[in-house]
Amino acid sequence: IPDDTQNAMVTSGIRFGTVPISLLGYSDEDLRILGDYISSILLCQQQDTNMLEYLIQKYHKNINISN
Repeated sequence: IPDDTQNAMVTSGIRFGTVPISLLGYSDEDLRILGDYISSILLCQQQDTNMLEYLIQKYHKNINISN
């Protein structure tokens, strides 16, 4: 977050961890897809669920994110 004086433990905005996506091997194009998807959510626009499913299948199909 540009010019943010708070540390990462303070909820002063939206923060995305780029290290985890890098470790998963996201390509530049897939990062654009992810960014567009996040943007559409924040702007309350229609989301392309096919693109989300594509990212899940490509990078997260073997990851269990349930508690």
